Amino acid sequence: MLEPNVHLEREKVCWERLFIFLALISVPAVLSSCGSTPASTTATPSISVTCAASQITLLQTDQCTATVLNLSSSLANFSISGTDTGSIDKTSGLYTAPSAFPTDNVVTVTAAAQAQTTLTATTKITIQQPTKIDVITCTDSTGNSATSVSSGNQLSCTATTSAGATVPVNWSVANKSNSSNTLNLGSISTQGIYAAPLVPPPGSAVTITATSQDAPENQTLTVTVVFGVKVLHDSYVFSTSGRLTNSNDFFARVGSFTAGDGNISGFEDTNQAGASGTVKTQRTFTGSYSIGPDGRGTMQFCEDISAACPAGSLSATAFFRIVVISPQRAQIIDFSSPTTNSASTTAGGEIIS
Repeated sequence: MLEPNVHLEREKVCWERLFIFLALISVPAVLSSCGSTPASTTATPSISVTCAASQITLLQTDQCTATVLNLSSSLANFSISGTDTGSIDKTSGLYTAPSAFPTDNVVTVTAAAQAQTTLTATTKITIQQPTKIDVITCTDSTGNSATSVSSGNQLSCTATTSAGATVPVNWSVANKSNSSNTLNLGSISTQGIYAAPLVPPPGSAVTITATSQDAPENQTLTVTVVFGVKVLHDSYVFSTSGRLTNSNDFFARVGSFTAGDGNISGFEDTNQAGASGTVKTQRTFTGSYSIGPDGRGTMQFCEDISAACPAGSLSATAFFRIVVISPQRAQIIDFSSPTTNSASTTAGGEIIS
């Protein structure tokens, strides 16, 4: 009777041991299956700095930017190395090159994190020597070098180095004798195209200035502005009155014409007194004119014809001398033919637009 009981007790002990073993194995498994949070790690702070350009010239600007990571603030303070190497805005990072070439032309830009001032990064900017303007050259419509231009015409100007390379510049124009006088200066474009005024400025000369875009350097050229045919370029009315030279009888003419580029066309009424009474005549005419550098010029009519009437035309029937006062006004007098020594009439008057 005792032996079976002993056997049963032994089996009971074995099963208890087995349950304890399985329990010990399952605890880590259960804990593992529930997951666990690993120990947290802190990212290392870092900073880097870059500038938009690595090479600039005098007085140019360069925007520098800092990137700060893993700090409470992404802001940085900027500074530069060297003496007379320009300036940099402490917070924005905008660098401005100096006006004079420094002894050390390599500038070190440093960015320091505001949240950790010992955390810094650097980059370098090289200041280049400016391109020197050696000469300004202006050419006329024919491509020839010119330092004189007439009313309303243009000159094409370029600034070059001694080697002939074109220098990027900003253009300006001023009165040669008095820079504060802005009357009748004309204008110059960003491409260096100078457009002369219709009437020359006081002193008849302007100063064209090319200022380098790379440096505080400039070069100048004096250009003389004179009158030319384009000063008259509109519709005008005119009148003259005077005497016939051979009889001293009254003579007058009145009319209108359109002028441009040295050519005219129009109509007139003439009024001539004489032994047979007063003769009134209506006429059409073509014509031409020229204007000298000082504003004095000549004009001629080819009356009663429609063909062109260039200077020296054998069809010309009336001859004048004119003095331009403005694009809207000129004085006119009847004058003798270039082929004779005397005029058939002596009469003077005015041209107005």
